[in-house]
Amino acid sequence: MYVLGITHKFSYNQAACLLKDGQIVAFAEEERFSRIKQAFQMFPINAIRFCLNKAGIEPRQVEKITICWEKTEDIWRTLNTSEFAKYAYQDWNEIIFETGPDKDIYEEADLIKDLAIANFNIGNLSWLDHHRCHIASTVAASGFEECNYITYDGDGGTSAGKVGFYTNNEMHDHEWFHCVGSLGVFYERITEFLGFTPHKEEGKTMGLASYGEYDESLIPRSAFFRNQGGLLQIDQNAVKDRLRELYEEGYQDKVKENILSKEAVNLAHTAQKYLEEMLIDAAKFMYRRTGCRNFALAGGSLLNCSANGVLLSQDFVDNIFVQPASGDSGCALGGAIIEHANLNRTKKLTPVHFPHAYHGSEFTPKEVIGILKELGLKFEVLEDPSLKLAELIHQDNVVGYFQGKAEVGPRALCHRSILANPTVKANLDRVNKIKNREFWRPLAPVMTEEDFHNIVDLKHYSPYMLIAAQVKEGWREKIPAVTHVDGSCRPQSVNPQQNGIIHKALNDFKNLSGTPVFMNTSFNLRGEPLVDSPEDAVKTFINSDLNYLMIEGILACK
Repeated sequence: MYVLGITHKFSYNQAACLLKDGQIVAFAEEERFSRIKQAFQMFPINAIRFCLNKAGIEPRQVEKITICWEKTEDIWRTLNTSEFAKYAYQDWNEIIFETGPDKDIYEEADLIKDLAIANFNIGNLSWLDHHRCHIASTVAASGFEECNYITYDGDGGTSAGKVGFYTNNEMHDHEWFHCVGSLGVFYERITEFLGFTPHKEEGKTMGLASYGEYDESLIPRSAFFRNQGGLLQIDQNAVKDRLRELYEEGYQDKVKENILSKEAVNLAHTAQKYLEEMLIDAAKFMYRRTGCRNFALAGGSLLNCSANGVLLSQDFVDNIFVQPASGDSGCALGGAIIEHANLNRTKKLTPVHFPHAYHGSEFTPKEVIGILKELGLKFEVLEDPSLKLAELIHQDNVVGYFQGKAEVGPRALCHRSILANPTVKANLDRVNKIKNREFWRPLAPVMTEEDFHNIVDLKHYSPYMLIAAQVKEGWREKIPAVTHVDGSCRPQSVNPQQNGIIHKALNDFKNLSGTPVFMNTSFNLRGEPLVDSPEDAVKTFINSDLNYLMIEGILACK
Protein backbone atom coordinates (compact mmCIF):
# COMPACT_ATOMS: atom_id res chain seq x y z
CA MET A 1 0.00 0.00 0.00
CA TYR A 2 1.55 3.27 -1.16
CA VAL A 3 0.76 6.62 0.51
CA LEU A 4 2.22 9.89 -0.76
CA GLY A 5 2.51 12.91 1.52
CA ILE A 6 3.20 16.34 0.04
CA THR A 7 3.41 19.84 1.43
CA HIS A 8 0.77 22.43 0.57
CA LYS A 9 1.73 24.75 -2.28
CA PHE A 10 1.93 27.82 -0.03
CA SER A 11 4.08 26.08 2.56
CA TYR A 12 7.79 26.66 2.80
CA ASN A 13 10.25 23.81 2.25
CA GLN A 14 8.24 21.94 -0.38
CA ALA A 15 8.70 18.17 -0.19
CA ALA A 16 7.29 14.74 -0.93
CA CYS A 17 7.46 11.48 1.03
CA LEU A 18 6.35 8.05 -0.17
CA LEU A 19 5.52 5.26 2.28
CA LYS A 20 4.99 1.61 1.41
CA ASP A 21 3.11 -0.31 4.09
CA GLY A 22 3.96 2.46 6.55
CA GLN A 23 7.72 2.62 5.93
CA ILE A 24 9.76 5.22 4.03
CA VAL A 25 10.57 4.44 0.41
CA ALA A 26 11.82 7.93 -0.44
CA PHE A 27 11.69 11.39 1.12
CA ALA A 28 13.10 14.50 -0.54
CA GLU A 29 12.76 18.27 -0.71
CA GLU A 30 11.89 20.08 -3.93
CA GLU A 31 14.68 22.65 -3.53
CA ARG A 32 17.32 19.97 -4.10
CA PHE A 33 15.99 19.40 -7.62
CA SER A 34 14.75 22.88 -8.59
CA ARG A 35 17.87 24.52 -7.09
CA ILE A 36 15.60 27.26 -5.69
CA LYS A 37 16.06 27.48 -1.92
CA GLN A 38 12.96 26.31 -0.05
CA ALA A 39 11.02 26.16 -3.37
CA PHE A 40 8.38 28.42 -1.81
CA GLN A 41 4.96 28.19 -3.50
CA MET A 42 6.26 25.60 -5.97
CA PHE A 43 4.44 22.35 -6.63
CA PRO A 44 6.97 19.65 -5.57
CA ILE A 45 6.75 17.77 -8.86
CA ASN A 46 10.44 16.84 -8.96
CA ALA A 47 10.40 15.47 -5.42
CA ILE A 48 7.22 13.52 -6.27
CA ARG A 49 8.79 12.05 -9.40
CA PHE A 50 11.88 11.09 -7.43
CA CYS A 51 9.75 9.21 -4.89
CA LEU A 52 7.73 7.39 -7.56
CA ASN A 53 10.84 6.49 -9.54
CA LYS A 54 12.47 5.13 -6.40
CA ALA A 55 9.50 2.83 -5.89
CA GLY A 56 9.17 2.03 -9.61
CA ILE A 57 5.48 2.94 -9.69
CA GLU A 58 3.13 5.20 -11.63
CA PRO A 59 0.98 7.98 -10.06
CA ARG A 60 -2.21 5.92 -10.32
CA GLN A 61 -0.64 3.20 -8.15
CA VAL A 62 -0.60 5.55 -5.16
CA GLU A 63 -3.53 4.57 -2.97
CA LYS A 64 -3.75 7.89 -1.11
CA ILE A 65 -2.28 11.36 -1.55
CA THR A 66 -2.37 13.60 1.48
CA ILE A 67 -1.84 17.35 1.75
CA CYS A 68 -0.37 18.54 5.02
CA TRP A 69 -2.86 21.36 5.49
CA GLU A 70 -6.58 21.54 6.16
CA LYS A 71 -8.97 22.64 3.44
CA THR A 72 -9.35 26.40 3.20
CA GLU A 73 -13.06 26.34 3.98
CA ASP A 74 -12.42 24.42 7.19
CA ILE A 75 -9.63 26.77 8.27
CA TRP A 76 -11.64 29.92 7.70
CA ARG A 77 -14.70 28.46 9.36
CA THR A 78 -12.56 28.04 12.50
CA LEU A 79 -10.81 31.42 12.26
CA ASN A 80 -14.08 33.30 12.13
CA THR A 81 -15.55 31.81 15.29
CA SER A 82 -15.71 33.75 18.54
CA GLU A 83 -14.23 30.72 20.31
CA PHE A 84 -11.06 31.01 18.24
CA ALA A 85 -10.69 34.70 19.06
CA LYS A 86 -11.35 34.28 22.77
CA TYR A 87 -8.78 31.50 23.08
CA ALA A 88 -6.03 34.10 22.85
CA TYR A 89 -7.41 36.41 25.54
CA GLN A 90 -10.48 36.24 27.70
CA ASP A 91 -11.60 39.67 26.51
CA TRP A 92 -10.42 39.45 22.90
CA ASN A 93 -13.37 40.41 20.72
CA GLU A 94 -11.86 40.78 17.28
CA ILE A 95 -8.84 39.50 15.38
CA ILE A 96 -7.81 41.20 12.17
CA PHE A 97 -6.12 38.86 9.70
CA GLU A 98 -3.58 40.13 7.19
CA THR A 99 -4.75 37.70 4.50
CA GLY A 100 -8.11 36.50 3.32
CA PRO A 101 -9.47 33.19 2.03
CA ASP A 102 -9.58 34.13 -1.66
CA LYS A 103 -5.87 33.66 -2.31
CA ASP A 104 -5.83 30.43 -0.28
CA ILE A 105 -8.75 29.00 -2.26
CA TYR A 106 -6.98 29.81 -5.53
CA GLU A 107 -3.77 28.07 -4.41
CA GLU A 108 -5.73 25.07 -3.18
CA ALA A 109 -7.42 24.72 -6.56
CA ASP A 110 -4.08 25.22 -8.28
CA LEU A 111 -2.58 22.37 -6.25
CA ILE A 112 -5.42 20.02 -7.20
CA LYS A 113 -4.93 20.95 -10.86
CA ASP A 114 -1.18 20.22 -10.62
CA LEU A 115 -1.90 16.77 -9.19
CA ALA A 116 -4.40 16.05 -11.95
CA ILE A 117 -1.88 17.12 -14.61
CA ALA A 118 0.66 14.78 -13.00
CA ASN A 119 -1.88 11.96 -13.60
CA PHE A 120 -2.79 11.35 -9.97
CA ASN A 121 -6.30 10.27 -9.04
CA ILE A 122 -7.46 13.36 -7.16
CA GLY A 123 -10.37 11.36 -5.80
CA ASN A 124 -7.76 9.81 -3.50
CA LEU A 125 -6.81 13.20 -2.04
CA SER A 126 -7.08 14.02 1.67
CA TRP A 127 -6.36 17.17 3.71
CA LEU A 128 -4.87 17.01 7.21
CA ASP A 129 -4.20 19.38 10.09
CA HIS A 130 -0.75 20.90 9.59
CA HIS A 131 0.45 20.50 13.16
CA ARG A 132 -0.88 16.97 13.47
CA CYS A 133 1.40 16.20 10.52
CA HIS A 134 4.33 17.80 12.32
CA ILE A 135 3.53 15.73 15.41
CA ALA A 136 3.25 12.43 13.53
CA SER A 137 6.54 13.08 11.75
CA THR A 138 8.42 13.21 15.03
CA VAL A 139 6.61 10.82 17.41
CA ALA A 140 6.45 7.94 14.93
CA ALA A 141 10.15 8.33 14.09
CA SER A 142 11.38 9.02 17.63
CA GLY A 143 11.65 5.43 18.85
CA PHE A 144 9.86 6.46 22.06
CA GLU A 145 7.09 4.23 23.38
CA GLU A 146 5.78 7.28 25.23
CA CYS A 147 6.65 10.95 24.94
CA ASN A 148 5.34 14.46 25.29
CA TYR A 149 5.29 16.37 22.03
CA ILE A 150 5.63 20.05 21.18
CA THR A 151 5.27 21.72 17.79
CA TYR A 152 5.91 25.36 17.00
CA ASP A 153 5.99 27.30 13.73
CA GLY A 154 4.73 30.52 12.18
CA ASP A 155 1.24 29.43 11.22
CA GLY A 156 -0.41 26.06 10.78
CA GLY A 157 -3.80 27.21 9.57
CA THR A 158 -5.82 27.11 12.78
CA SER A 159 -2.93 27.13 15.24
CA ALA A 160 0.74 28.00 15.60
CA GLY A 161 1.57 24.76 17.39
CA LYS A 162 0.33 22.04 19.70
CA VAL A 163 1.36 20.12 22.79
CA GLY A 164 0.27 16.65 23.77
CA PHE A 165 1.16 13.11 24.74
CA TYR A 166 2.03 10.10 22.56
CA THR A 167 1.33 6.67 24.01
CA ASN A 168 0.21 3.30 22.67
CA ASN A 169 1.06 4.64 19.17
CA GLU A 170 -1.64 7.33 19.48
CA MET A 171 -1.44 11.13 19.58
CA HIS A 172 -3.43 12.86 22.33
CA ASP A 173 -3.47 16.66 21.95
CA HIS A 174 -3.68 18.61 25.21
CA GLU A 175 -3.54 22.27 24.13
CA TRP A 176 -2.67 24.50 21.19
CA PHE A 177 -0.93 27.81 20.54
CA HIS A 178 -3.04 30.66 19.17
CA CYS A 179 -1.82 32.27 15.94
CA VAL A 180 -1.88 35.77 17.44
CA GLY A 181 0.91 34.65 19.77
CA SER A 182 2.92 32.70 17.21
CA LEU A 183 6.44 31.98 18.38
CA GLY A 184 7.55 31.48 14.79
CA VAL A 185 6.20 34.86 13.67
CA PHE A 186 7.83 36.53 16.69
CA TYR A 187 11.25 35.17 15.76
CA GLU A 188 10.67 36.02 12.09
CA ARG A 189 9.92 39.65 13.01
CA ILE A 190 13.16 39.93 14.98
CA THR A 191 15.07 38.27 12.14
CA GLU A 192 13.69 40.79 9.65
CA PHE A 193 14.36 43.76 11.94
CA LEU A 194 18.00 42.64 12.15
CA GLY A 195 18.25 42.83 8.37
CA PHE A 196 18.00 39.10 7.62
CA THR A 197 15.46 37.31 5.45
CA PRO A 198 12.53 36.03 7.53
CA HIS A 199 11.71 32.32 7.29
CA LYS A 200 15.13 31.68 5.78
CA GLU A 201 17.78 33.20 8.00
CA GLU A 202 16.54 32.67 11.55
CA GLY A 203 19.72 30.67 12.09
CA LYS A 204 21.65 33.93 11.81
CA THR A 205 19.58 35.42 14.62
CA MET A 206 20.32 32.35 16.73
CA GLY A 207 24.05 32.61 16.05
CA LEU A 208 24.08 36.35 16.73
CA ALA A 209 22.34 35.86 20.08
CA SER A 210 25.47 34.33 21.61
CA TYR A 211 27.25 37.69 21.36
CA GLY A 212 24.61 39.63 23.30
CA GLU A 213 22.99 40.17 26.69
CA TYR A 214 19.41 40.17 27.87
CA ASP A 215 17.67 43.57 27.72
CA GLU A 216 14.01 43.57 28.73
CA SER A 217 13.58 47.17 27.56
CA LEU A 218 13.85 45.98 23.95
CA ILE A 219 10.86 43.60 24.14
CA PRO A 220 9.08 44.13 27.47
CA ARG A 221 7.67 41.11 29.27
CA SER A 222 4.27 42.77 29.16
CA ALA A 223 4.05 41.28 25.65
CA PHE A 224 3.70 37.79 27.18
CA PHE A 225 0.29 36.31 27.84
CA ARG A 226 -1.22 32.96 28.71
CA ASN A 227 -3.91 31.73 26.39
CA GLN A 228 -7.04 30.16 27.77
CA GLY A 229 -5.43 26.74 27.61
CA GLY A 230 -2.67 27.95 29.93
CA LEU A 231 0.20 28.08 27.44
CA LEU A 232 2.66 30.98 27.50
CA GLN A 233 2.73 33.03 24.28
CA ILE A 234 3.92 36.44 23.08
CA ASP A 235 1.51 38.96 21.54
CA GLN A 236 2.51 39.72 17.95
CA ASN A 237 0.60 42.99 17.92
CA ALA A 238 2.61 44.18 20.93
CA VAL A 239 5.88 43.00 19.36
CA LYS A 240 5.07 44.74 16.08
CA ASP A 241 4.26 47.98 17.90
CA ARG A 242 7.47 47.81 19.94
CA LEU A 243 9.63 47.20 16.87
CA ARG A 244 7.97 50.18 15.21
CA GLU A 245 8.96 52.30 18.20
CA LEU A 246 12.55 51.05 18.00
CA TYR A 247 12.62 51.87 14.30
CA GLU A 248 11.37 55.41 14.94
CA GLU A 249 14.04 55.83 17.62
CA GLY A 250 16.74 55.02 15.03
CA TYR A 251 17.58 51.67 16.60
CA GLN A 252 17.56 49.82 13.30
CA ASP A 253 20.06 52.27 11.79
CA LYS A 254 22.58 51.23 14.43
CA VAL A 255 21.90 47.59 13.62
CA LYS A 256 22.55 48.23 9.94
CA GLU A 257 25.78 50.07 10.71
CA ASN A 258 27.23 47.16 12.64
CA ILE A 259 25.63 43.76 13.01
CA LEU A 260 27.82 43.11 16.06
CA SER A 261 26.73 46.35 17.76
CA LYS A 262 25.17 45.99 21.22
CA GLU A 263 21.84 47.04 19.66
CA ALA A 264 21.89 44.08 17.27
CA VAL A 265 23.30 41.38 19.51
CA ASN A 266 21.19 42.32 22.54
CA LEU A 267 17.99 42.22 20.50
CA ALA A 268 18.92 38.80 19.10
CA HIS A 269 19.86 37.54 22.57
CA THR A 270 16.62 38.79 24.12
CA ALA A 271 14.51 37.18 21.39
CA GLN A 272 16.42 33.90 21.80
CA LYS A 273 15.92 33.99 25.57
CA TYR A 274 12.16 34.48 25.14
CA LEU A 275 11.95 31.62 22.65
CA GLU A 276 13.74 29.34 25.11
CA GLU A 277 11.51 30.42 27.99
CA MET A 278 8.35 29.67 26.02
CA LEU A 279 9.65 26.26 24.96
CA ILE A 280 10.61 25.31 28.52
CA ASP A 281 7.27 26.56 29.82
CA ALA A 282 5.42 24.36 27.28
CA ALA A 283 7.57 21.37 28.24
CA LYS A 284 6.84 21.90 31.95
CA PHE A 285 3.15 22.22 31.10
CA MET A 286 3.21 18.70 29.66
CA TYR A 287 5.58 17.17 32.24
CA ARG A 288 3.27 18.24 35.07
CA ARG A 289 0.40 16.43 33.36
CA THR A 290 2.13 13.21 32.29
CA GLY A 291 5.29 12.81 34.36
CA CYS A 292 7.00 11.72 31.13
CA ARG A 293 10.61 12.84 30.68
CA ASN A 294 10.82 12.16 26.93
CA PHE A 295 10.01 14.91 24.41
CA ALA A 296 9.54 14.79 20.63
CA LEU A 297 9.78 18.11 18.79
CA ALA A 298 8.91 19.38 15.33
CA GLY A 299 7.97 22.57 13.51
CA GLY A 300 10.23 25.14 11.92
CA SER A 301 10.79 27.02 15.19
CA LEU A 302 12.30 23.89 16.71
CA LEU A 303 15.17 23.84 14.26
CA ASN A 304 16.59 26.24 16.85
CA CYS A 305 19.53 24.21 18.18
CA SER A 306 20.25 26.53 21.11
CA ALA A 307 16.70 26.29 22.45
CA ASN A 308 16.73 22.51 22.04
CA GLY A 309 19.96 22.34 24.00
CA VAL A 310 18.49 24.43 26.82
CA LEU A 311 15.45 22.16 26.93
CA LEU A 312 17.57 19.01 27.18
CA SER A 313 19.53 20.56 30.06
CA GLN A 314 16.40 20.84 32.22
CA ASP A 315 16.26 18.50 35.21
CA PHE A 316 12.83 17.14 34.23
CA VAL A 317 14.01 16.14 30.72
CA ASP A 318 15.87 12.90 29.99
CA ASN A 319 15.60 12.60 26.20
CA ILE A 320 14.53 14.71 23.25
CA PHE A 321 14.06 13.73 19.63
CA VAL A 322 13.98 16.51 17.04
CA GLN A 323 12.72 15.55 13.61
CA PRO A 324 15.64 16.47 11.27
CA ALA A 325 13.15 17.80 8.70
CA SER A 326 11.31 19.83 11.33
CA GLY A 327 10.26 22.53 8.88
CA ASP A 328 7.28 22.14 6.56
CA SER A 329 9.09 19.45 4.58
CA GLY A 330 8.70 17.07 7.52
CA CYS A 331 4.92 17.38 7.26
CA ALA A 332 5.09 15.30 4.07
CA LEU A 333 6.36 12.42 6.21
CA GLY A 334 3.88 13.07 9.01
CA GLY A 335 0.92 13.37 6.67
CA ALA A 336 1.75 10.06 5.01
CA ILE A 337 2.06 8.40 8.43
CA ILE A 338 -1.37 9.64 9.52
CA GLU A 339 -3.03 8.66 6.25
CA HIS A 340 -1.51 5.19 6.43
CA ALA A 341 -3.20 4.80 9.82
CA ASN A 342 -6.47 6.17 8.40
CA LEU A 343 -6.40 3.63 5.59
CA ASN A 344 -6.00 0.92 8.23
CA ARG A 345 -9.02 2.46 10.02
CA THR A 346 -7.14 3.05 13.23
CA LYS A 347 -5.82 5.97 15.27
CA LYS A 348 -2.63 4.04 15.93
CA LEU A 349 0.42 5.22 14.02
CA THR A 350 2.86 2.70 12.59
CA PRO A 351 6.30 3.47 14.05
CA VAL A 352 8.67 4.47 11.25
CA HIS A 353 12.14 2.95 11.00
CA PHE A 354 14.30 6.08 11.18
CA PRO A 355 17.93 5.28 12.08
CA HIS A 356 19.24 8.18 9.94
CA ALA A 357 18.12 11.10 7.78
CA TYR A 358 19.42 9.75 4.46
CA HIS A 359 16.35 9.28 2.25
CA GLY A 360 17.11 11.33 -0.88
CA SER A 361 18.99 11.02 -4.16
CA GLU A 362 21.88 8.62 -4.63
CA PHE A 363 24.31 7.92 -7.47
CA THR A 364 26.67 5.10 -8.44
CA PRO A 365 30.45 5.50 -8.84
CA LYS A 366 29.98 4.67 -12.52
CA GLU A 367 27.63 7.63 -12.93
CA VAL A 368 30.08 9.89 -11.09
CA ILE A 369 33.06 8.82 -13.22
CA GLY A 370 31.08 9.55 -16.38
CA ILE A 371 30.28 13.06 -15.17
CA LEU A 372 33.86 13.78 -14.07
CA LYS A 373 35.20 12.64 -17.45
CA GLU A 374 32.64 14.73 -19.30
CA LEU A 375 33.62 17.83 -17.33
CA GLY A 376 37.34 17.19 -17.70
CA LEU A 377 38.28 16.88 -14.02
CA LYS A 378 41.28 14.88 -12.86
CA PHE A 379 40.30 12.08 -10.51
CA GLU A 380 41.35 8.83 -8.87
CA VAL A 381 39.34 5.94 -7.43
CA LEU A 382 40.30 5.48 -3.79
CA GLU A 383 40.99 2.17 -2.08
CA ASP A 384 40.38 3.62 1.38
CA PRO A 385 38.27 6.82 1.17
CA SER A 386 38.19 7.18 4.98
CA LEU A 387 41.97 7.22 5.38
CA LYS A 388 42.44 9.57 2.42
CA LEU A 389 39.82 11.97 3.79
CA ALA A 390 41.54 11.98 7.20
CA GLU A 391 44.94 12.64 5.57
CA LEU A 392 43.60 15.50 3.44
CA ILE A 393 42.00 17.20 6.43
CA HIS A 394 45.11 16.63 8.57
CA GLN A 395 47.05 18.42 5.79
CA ASP A 396 44.57 21.31 6.28
CA ASN A 397 42.65 20.91 3.05
CA VAL A 398 38.97 21.84 2.77
CA VAL A 399 37.04 19.02 1.12
CA GLY A 400 33.65 18.91 -0.53
CA TYR A 401 32.25 15.54 0.54
CA PHE A 402 29.44 13.67 -1.27
CA GLN A 403 28.40 10.13 -0.40
CA GLY A 404 25.26 8.00 -0.49
CA LYS A 405 21.67 9.20 -0.20
CA ALA A 406 21.05 12.91 0.34
CA GLU A 407 19.93 14.10 3.77
CA VAL A 408 16.47 15.51 4.45
CA GLY A 409 16.24 18.71 6.44
CA PRO A 410 18.48 21.78 6.49
CA ARG A 411 21.49 20.24 8.27
CA ALA A 412 24.30 18.65 6.29
CA LEU A 413 24.96 15.30 7.97
CA CYS A 414 28.13 14.19 6.16
CA HIS A 415 26.48 12.99 2.97
CA ARG A 416 26.50 16.46 1.37
CA SER A 417 29.03 18.32 3.52
CA ILE A 418 32.10 20.53 3.43
CA LEU A 419 34.69 19.15 5.85
CA ALA A 420 37.79 20.82 7.31
CA ASN A 421 40.25 20.73 10.19
CA PRO A 422 38.66 22.07 13.42
CA THR A 423 41.97 22.35 15.28
CA VAL A 424 43.02 25.35 13.15
CA LYS A 425 41.14 28.42 14.40
CA ALA A 426 41.63 30.28 11.12
CA ASN A 427 39.51 27.67 9.34
CA LEU A 428 36.35 29.31 10.69
CA ASP A 429 37.06 32.43 8.65
CA ARG A 430 38.46 30.38 5.78
CA VAL A 431 35.38 28.19 5.33
CA ASN A 432 32.98 31.08 5.91
CA LYS A 433 34.74 32.93 3.09
CA ILE A 434 34.54 29.88 0.80
CA LYS A 435 30.79 29.74 1.38
CA ASN A 436 30.41 33.56 1.37
CA ARG A 437 28.95 33.47 4.90
CA GLU A 438 29.22 36.19 7.52
CA PHE A 439 32.47 35.98 9.49
CA TRP A 440 30.73 35.89 12.88
CA ARG A 441 28.62 32.81 12.15
CA PRO A 442 29.68 29.54 13.82
CA LEU A 443 30.39 26.24 12.09
CA ALA A 444 29.65 22.81 13.51
CA PRO A 445 31.66 19.74 14.56
CA VAL A 446 31.01 16.11 13.70
CA MET A 447 32.47 13.51 16.06
CA THR A 448 32.29 9.82 16.88
CA GLU A 449 29.81 8.56 19.45
CA GLU A 450 32.68 6.98 21.38
CA ASP A 451 34.27 10.40 21.98
CA PHE A 452 31.08 12.47 22.05
CA HIS A 453 30.55 12.73 25.81
CA ASN A 454 34.24 13.42 26.42
CA ILE A 455 34.03 16.51 24.22
CA VAL A 456 30.57 18.04 24.79
CA ASP A 457 28.28 18.35 27.79
CA LEU A 458 25.07 16.72 26.60
CA LYS A 459 22.83 14.00 28.03
CA HIS A 460 22.63 11.94 24.86
CA TYR A 461 23.89 11.74 21.28
CA SER A 462 22.96 14.28 18.61
CA PRO A 463 22.83 12.50 15.22
CA TYR A 464 20.95 15.32 13.45
CA MET A 465 22.97 18.36 14.56
CA LEU A 466 19.88 19.93 16.16
CA ILE A 467 20.93 20.26 19.81
CA ALA A 468 23.50 22.83 20.96
CA ALA A 469 25.89 21.90 23.75
CA GLN A 470 28.76 23.40 25.69
CA VAL A 471 32.23 22.24 24.66
CA LYS A 472 33.99 20.87 27.72
CA GLU A 473 37.00 22.57 29.26
CA GLY A 474 40.18 21.26 27.74
CA TRP A 475 38.52 20.76 24.36
CA ARG A 476 37.68 24.36 23.54
CA GLU A 477 41.29 25.17 22.72
CA LYS A 478 41.65 21.88 20.82
CA ILE A 479 38.75 22.56 18.42
CA PRO A 480 38.61 26.39 18.27
CA ALA A 481 37.21 26.52 14.73
CA VAL A 482 33.94 24.89 15.83
CA THR A 483 33.59 26.40 19.31
CA HIS A 484 31.30 29.43 19.30
CA VAL A 485 31.95 32.67 21.19
CA ASP A 486 29.89 31.45 24.18
CA GLY A 487 31.73 28.12 24.39
CA SER A 488 28.95 26.19 22.66
CA CYS A 489 28.81 24.07 19.55
CA ARG A 490 26.17 22.33 17.43
CA PRO A 491 27.52 18.78 17.32
CA GLN A 492 26.68 15.84 15.11
CA SER A 493 27.41 12.38 16.47
CA VAL A 494 28.07 9.40 14.17
CA ASN A 495 28.38 5.67 14.63
CA PRO A 496 29.42 2.95 12.14
CA GLN A 497 25.82 2.04 11.31
CA GLN A 498 24.79 5.59 10.42
CA ASN A 499 27.87 6.52 8.42
CA GLY A 500 30.67 3.98 8.33
CA ILE A 501 33.01 5.95 6.06
CA ILE A 502 32.91 9.12 8.15
CA HIS A 503 33.13 7.18 11.41
CA LYS A 504 36.31 5.46 10.26
CA ALA A 505 37.69 8.73 8.84
CA LEU A 506 37.22 10.41 12.23
CA ASN A 507 39.11 7.60 13.94
CA ASP A 508 41.85 7.78 11.29
CA PHE A 509 42.05 11.55 11.88
CA LYS A 510 42.26 10.90 15.61
CA ASN A 511 45.26 8.65 15.00
CA LEU A 512 46.91 11.43 12.99
CA SER A 513 45.99 14.43 15.13
CA GLY A 514 44.65 13.20 18.45
CA THR A 515 41.27 14.77 17.64
CA PRO A 516 38.22 12.69 16.55
CA VAL A 517 36.42 15.74 15.13
CA PHE A 518 35.90 17.35 11.72
CA MET A 519 34.46 20.75 10.98
CA ASN A 520 31.20 20.08 9.12
CA THR A 521 29.07 22.54 7.19
CA SER A 522 26.62 22.24 4.33
CA PHE A 523 27.94 21.60 0.83
CA ASN A 524 26.58 24.70 -0.87
CA LEU A 525 27.37 28.35 -1.43
CA ARG A 526 25.42 31.23 0.02
CA GLY A 527 21.79 31.36 -1.08
CA GLU A 528 21.84 27.88 -2.63
CA PRO A 529 20.30 24.61 -1.42
CA LEU A 530 22.56 21.72 -0.48
CA VAL A 531 24.06 20.05 -3.54
CA ASP A 532 22.01 17.04 -4.57
CA SER A 533 23.57 15.59 -7.73
CA PRO A 534 27.16 15.04 -8.85
CA GLU A 535 26.67 17.90 -11.31
CA ASP A 536 25.70 20.20 -8.44
CA ALA A 537 28.75 19.10 -6.45
CA VAL A 538 31.16 19.64 -9.35
CA LYS A 539 29.69 23.07 -10.13
CA THR A 540 30.11 24.17 -6.51
CA PHE A 541 33.62 22.71 -6.38
CA ILE A 542 34.72 24.55 -9.52
CA ASN A 543 33.16 27.85 -8.43
CA SER A 544 34.72 27.89 -4.96
CA ASP A 545 38.07 27.62 -3.20
CA LEU A 546 37.52 24.06 -2.07
CA ASN A 547 40.75 22.09 -2.36
CA TYR A 548 39.29 18.68 -3.21
CA LEU A 549 36.04 16.96 -4.05
CA MET A 550 35.47 13.45 -2.69
CA ILE A 551 32.43 11.88 -4.27
CA GLU A 552 31.34 8.25 -3.97
CA GLY A 553 34.87 7.11 -3.09
CA ILE A 554 36.43 9.09 -5.95
CA LEU A 555 38.79 12.00 -5.37
CA ALA A 556 38.68 14.88 -7.85
CA CYS A 557 40.91 17.93 -8.08
CA LYS A 558 40.93 21.01 -10.29
